[in-house]
Amino acid sequence: MQRFSILRIGLALAIVATAAGCQEQYFLMLKEPKKKVGAEFGKLEGKTSAIVVWCDQATLDQDPNARYRVADTVRYYLARDIRKAKFVNVRDITDFQDKSGSDWEGMTNAELGKRFRADYVIRVDLVEYTARARDAREVRKGRIRATVSVFDVEGPSGERPVYSTDVTASYPQDSRTDVMNASDLDIINGALRAFGEKVAQKFHEHEESY
Repeated sequence: MQRFSILRIGLALAIVATAAGCQEQYFLMLKEPKKKVGAEFGKLEGKTSAIVVWCDQATLDQDPNARYRVADTVRYYLARDIRKAKFVNVRDITDFQDKSGSDWEGMTNAELGKRFRADYVIRVDLVEYTARARDAREVRKGRIRATVSVFDVEGPSGERPVYSTDVTASYPQDSRTDVMNASDLDIINGALRAFGEKVAQKFHEHEESY
């Protein structure tokens, strides 16, 4: 009798294991197919880059730390994904911007790079930085849009970027979704994370869904 009970328990466990295996295979089949995407500019390894963020005064009035938040987020994702890349301390750059007022804007990108002993200047020119929808200010959605350009400090191209792209990120990513129970800072931080990851992907090989 005891042997029969053990056999029944074993059979039940086998059925559960089989069902679990089938369920696992089912979910594996549901995974989105992905493709490898190469870096658009893959030359940051072994180099030191200074991330310099420009934004207008209205953005600084809205968030005095906007330049630091953007630069530090971009630095985090680049450093995470490109292990051999080096970056100038973001606080050193933003402190210099704050102390010089608008004087730093009169410097060339090459001059900025030499000021911070960098090989490249990664320039992020903010076009949008907001926690509110453009067409309905009462709707809470994060959106960050910028032109990201790379300047070779010692290169012959002068003020012409060796690479340039436009990056847009939103939070939440579903444009139809409103964020009800979050502060403006939480919304901006969500958009920043999406923005930083999108920027970093331009500089290293990664996978994207079809």
